[in-house]
Amino acid sequence: MKLMKEIGFRCFIIIVMLSLAFVAFDMSRPILLNDEEIVTQDVVNYIVHPFEEVFDETEADTDLPGKDYNFLLNILLPIVVYFASIAGFLYLLIEDFKLLRTFSRQNWLARYVWTLWIVILIGLTLIPIFFGMQMLMKGAVLAVIATAVFLIILAFLYRLSYKEKR
Repeated sequence: MKLMKEIGFRCFIIIVMLSLAFVAFDMSRPILLNDEEIVTQDVVNYIVHPFEEVFDETEADTDLPGKDYNFLLNILLPIVVYFASIAGFLYLLIEDFKLLRTFSRQNWLARYVWTLWIVILIGLTLIPIFFGMQMLMKGAVLAVIATAVFLIILAFLYRLSYKEKR
């Protein structure tokens, strides 16, 4: 009965992680089907645009200008879901590596089957990585990463200048 619970638990995690990967792929479909690449300037405009809304009383939409997708729903949310899917697979891999070390050298068949299972898990982990790489090659993630690095550097420089003023 314990073996059936363990197999059921592993299958459940695999089904959930694959479902997450395909849901994220479906959410990022407008990005992948779009012919244009997202440039960093569009991302900066999107980040600056909400601040302009505070000072400007007119109603503005949250989409990037001239684009047919939503920045948060079609770019950032799929990235988070891809990371969650990859993390679930890595959790299973870490647990399986721990179990593989506990097998004795005498039970070579169990060790062989468990090694085969780990190879299959590594292959399944490549599915969300591949889907995420499609977005990376499209340029959306590069724009987000470039903007995030820029903001982190600005925050770091601000913090350094704040400490020196004290």
